[in-house]
Amino acid sequence: MKKAIIVGITDYNGKYGSLPGCVTDMQEWSDILTNKYDFKPENVRLLSNNRATKSEILSRLEWLFSDKLATHLVFCFAGHGARIRRRDYDTGDLADQLDEALVAYPASKDEDIQKHLIYDDDLCDIVNRYSGESKAAISLIFDSCHSGGMLRDVLGGDAPLPRAIEIPPDVSFRELSAINLTTRRIGELANVDVKHVICAAALDVESAWDARMEDGNRHGVFTFHATRALANNPNLTFRELIDATKQKVSQKFPQHPDLLGSNMRFQSQFLS
Repeated sequence: MKKAIIVGITDYNGKYGSLPGCVTDMQEWSDILTNKYDFKPENVRLLSNNRATKSEILSRLEWLFSDKLATHLVFCFAGHGARIRRRDYDTGDLADQLDEALVAYPASKDEDIQKHLIYDDDLCDIVNRYSGESKAAISLIFDSCHSGGMLRDVLGGDAPLPRAIEIPPDVSFRELSAINLTTRRIGELANVDVKHVICAAALDVESAWDARMEDGNRHGVFTFHATRALANNPNLTFRELIDATKQKVSQKFPQHPDLLGSNMRFQSQFLS
């Protein structure tokens, strides 16, 4: 059995800039999984906009990873990303690393940023709970990024938009002393012994772009090219998919899709 959670967040409750292509991306990944890779519609759950809060996303991930009989588990996210130095609010201590994060729908414009970020720790907590019971292949698809949010306010109208938020000044100030700190990438599932693949829309220092594409609609540039490559040839391996998508994306955007995780799966057929 194959199961998937697909999240697309276009509207961010006025706290961050909207991303017109994310809900379209959500639907396109859903179509690819059900039409080309034998995912049954009842096993593909979608979350968009105000339904895609941190608590709801984590709840659906519990549903995803708790299935002992599943052969393939997919988590796909289209929306804003972030990279911050976290603070322990109980002790006041700053983390000794930077963390990439997915930005869930905020409860309000005033909600603290750390309340609606999903970190690798959050994924690890869930996967760790069930990894001993499941042998499923895990695939993570992230059409978001962790740099470039400062451009949001100067790009307007129909211009391409970076899928990263502008970090509040007090939080970004924490990074001034973080020159030599490493970055923990979202989805790396640190200290979890599972075979997983991460299809990332961009390198960790790049923006993933949301733009109007050749069909006249807004899309994530990565999702637009990746889903069309898979529609044309569902037999692509993970590596072939990323290489083909990178060639298309980088022709017009400073963005290079990347493949991370268990390299023994890179040459296997995508989701098969």
